[in-house]
Amino acid sequence: MERLKAASRNATIRQLAVEFLKNNDIYAPLDVVGIAHLFGAHIYFGNLPLSVDGFTLSLKDGDFLIGINSFQPETRRRFTICHEYSHIALSHNKIADPVIEEIDREADVFAAELLMPSGLIRHLVEKFQFTAAALSYYFRVSKPAIEIKLKELNLDAERNIKVAV
Repeated sequence: MERLKAASRNATIRQLAVEFLKNNDIYAPLDVVGIAHLFGAHIYFGNLPLSVDGFTLSLKDGDFLIGINSFQPETRRRFTICHEYSHIALSHNKIADPVIEEIDREADVFAAELLMPSGLIRHLVEKFQFTAAALSYYFRVSKPAIEIKLKELNLDAERNIKVAV
């Protein structure tokens, strides 16, 4: 039952990301820094501890400061920026540890949909036979990230088939 609730919540979050992209006329590959103003965010790249990918701070003027670890690879920085946008878009407030894990999972779902829209991935795999490597290059994300997304969509880009569930 709990798993069903999570699946439903994830679908709702994915839909919010799709609507955000559509309402703002944004297409892949996403210019993650260029859309910061849409979230009222300012991005700072700096030398953070290796254990910290990024963070978001609420500013007095209502805007947000997103800090990104410049030591991370570009694909990780792109995902982290979208993850932090997700916290803003989903109005997350970090409070208790169990809640942090849940809201971080939700932020990951939103971020993945911003960077790798499901509908476009299906289209590229089914119509143009994009492989995981080609999708990774096109969306400027890591190959493991695209492989996770393909698994969630029940697609096997290497053989260009929909996997039966």
